[in-house]
Amino acid sequence: MLGFTSSGNVGVQSWNSNSVSITGPVVTTNVWTHLAVTYGPSNGLRLYVHGAQYGSASGSYTYQAAGTPVSLFLGSSLSGLGSCASGVITMGQYNGYIDEFELYSRELSSANVYSLANP
Repeated sequence: MLGFTSSGNVGVQSWNSNSVSITGPVVTTNVWTHLAVTYGPSNGLRLYVHGAQYGSASGSYTYQAAGTPVSLFLGSSLSGLGSCASGVITMGQYNGYIDEFELYSRELSSANVYSLANP
């Protein structure tokens, strides 16, 4: 999950209750910011800002919803509850625009993320 902390930092956390997380920088308002999050069993969770790796949380975790349909929310959770109830992400912190959103069925490499951020 990608969102913001109560302090305005970018926050990334796992979907499950083990709460693997990364706290990133505070992003500048009114400036487009490229954010990317990758996950793989070997590399763990990684956060990229403008194509550069900002942080990582090693170790793997089980994606609990594997094999079942899940909902994807951009900007906010419809219920305002759920996995953001614990961890670094605070609900209701995002107010802005999303220009592009891409979802991949594989973990992107650092070079892939850099290319997307710097076309």
